[in-house]
Amino acid sequence: MSLSSHTVHVPPSRFALFLLFALLLALPQAHAFAVSLSAPEQANADSQLNIGLEGVNNARDFITIVKPDEPEGRYNEYDYTKGDSVQLFAPVEPGDYEIRWLGAESPYPTLARQKLKVLPVSAQLQVPATAAISTAISIQWQGPDNPRDFITIVAAGTKEGQYGEYVYTSKGKSVSLTAPVEPGNYEIRYLTGRGNKTLGSAPIQITDSAASVQFTSPARIGQTLSVQWTGPANPREFITVVKAGTRDSQYAGYTYVDKGNPLNLLLPEVPGDYEIRYMTADSDRVLARAPLKIETVAASVEGPATAVARSLIQVKWSGPDNAQDYIAITNTGKPASYIHYSYTARGNPVTIEVPKEPGDYDIHYLTANSAQSLAMAKLKVTPAATPGKLQVMPPAGTSKDATFQTVEVVLDASGSMLQKLDGKRRIDIAKNTLSQLPGMLEAGKQQFALRVFGHRKADSCDTDLLLPPAPLDKAAISRTIGKLDAKNLARTPIADSLKLVQQDLANSPGKALVILLTDGEETCNGDPAAAIKQLRASGVDVRVNVIGFAIGEYALKQQFSGWAEIGGGTYFDAQDAAALQKALTQSLQLSFMVLDEKGVAIASGNAGDAALALPAGQYRVKAGGQELKVTITADETSTLTLP
Repeated sequence: MSLSSHTVHVPPSRFALFLLFALLLALPQAHAFAVSLSAPEQANADSQLNIGLEGVNNARDFITIVKPDEPEGRYNEYDYTKGDSVQLFAPVEPGDYEIRWLGAESPYPTLARQKLKVLPVSAQLQVPATAAISTAISIQWQGPDNPRDFITIVAAGTKEGQYGEYVYTSKGKSVSLTAPVEPGNYEIRYLTGRGNKTLGSAPIQITDSAASVQFTSPARIGQTLSVQWTGPANPREFITVVKAGTRDSQYAGYTYVDKGNPLNLLLPEVPGDYEIRYMTADSDRVLARAPLKIETVAASVEGPATAVARSLIQVKWSGPDNAQDYIAITNTGKPASYIHYSYTARGNPVTIEVPKEPGDYDIHYLTANSAQSLAMAKLKVTPAATPGKLQVMPPAGTSKDATFQTVEVVLDASGSMLQKLDGKRRIDIAKNTLSQLPGMLEAGKQQFALRVFGHRKADSCDTDLLLPPAPLDKAAISRTIGKLDAKNLARTPIADSLKLVQQDLANSPGKALVILLTDGEETCNGDPAAAIKQLRASGVDVRVNVIGFAIGEYALKQQFSGWAEIGGGTYFDAQDAAALQKALTQSLQLSFMVLDEKGVAIASGNAGDAALALPAGQYRVKAGGQELKVTITADETSTLTLP
């Protein structure tokens, strides 16, 4: 009997399968597809290379440039292989390198490589042998002009890689740098955009500049001092006044030297020892200095010891009479928080309104900028006598609402409108109030226009018609008003704005109402009264109302009321947000203005509204270009019907 041979298959154990799987995982993973790269064999240092890619690749593979002896997996700057080419910068240092295509997963195996020789580059500079401090240095250069290469100026011997003021070579083959403010030996250097390697340099000597300041001393507080100067007059150099002993790098009130010679410098309002300095543009160096003693000026205020609430008083004064100095009635012990005031420039004596609330107050002479009190007197305000009332009614058989086919608002957005009132900026209060105006007009029957000044740039007298007269478009009006903002230091061209209103309304039919809303007086050398007269005489059927917002000076209120009178309209005094809303509403209706025996506007209102309380006396009521006389008796109501 013979035995037949056969193979017995023994199933592998689970443990053997686990070992086999582990060994497979431990083997290096080959790239799924063959790849290659192509690039120039040599390139200038720091130049940009275009490296071509071939083969299907992992989007997270990347290309880098390293030294040939760098270990596998090392890399410097890199770019992912997402397309058919990548861009890399050649190293800054010349020598032999290798471009490597590295796999996406650590330890980043090299999938393809190519040698690269980086060639040295240099730059040449042509600069003047000397230049004065802070002047412009003209530089001509030749060099690689790689992205972000730049030219800088540093002190001679400065450590490699450091830089000072600089300009990119991309600005042109001829560039300019400003010389340092300190004289001495310097270098102009051409540096690479990456690594800050110096490719070329040239020496330059920076020389000093003579400077001086001259003026009359002593001077008085708050005065505008005329300063004669000599110096380099480089851009943005300035003359400043500081307390004696102030560090050289600091400055206070100043004027740029390009404003003239001599120039005007506003002095502090506190007496003491000071110094006038000529300073470089970056305020790092004082080129000239001279001591200045600022002396105080004797001042006085003389007014009545008592006055009736809401009356007018005359205050005599003496003092420096600097621009914008003013006489103010304030709460006791709070000189900087004025209630009513008048600038000393208005004359001597000045007229000031008395507060409406009885009590004890102070009268101060206050300086323009810091509200320093130079003199003070006491004022006791007593209650007003029992008033009478004035009821003004619209013409018989008519409505109290005035009819205007076009309403144009002329809005002040100058720097003063940035001041806060009850915690909110004046401009924001005005915008909020104006945004409600379209709801007060009749769609389809009335047009609206908006002219604004002071909203564009500082020290400007620009005025713009933002919304020409057109049928009501509430969305457009809301958007335009919402984008507005006041501009700090912008000026107030009221007259120029009113002159242009004639052009604005040239094609608007029927009656027109112009509402001037402002918190300050004309500051662009215009004549608003003449502009209103010209507008009214132009043939346009127009009435001009004036809303004075947060006006504290009696003389300015009277000026505004005079403008309204010329314009056949009414002046409205709005001291807060609620009063502004009321004034705007009343301005659209049949309004009137009450003047006392001296022609001073003391009140305004709408025909048909509640009676006004007025002290007993003789008055004139003006409405729509007409004038009526009325007598007010204490405890009685006088009724006046407009014709």
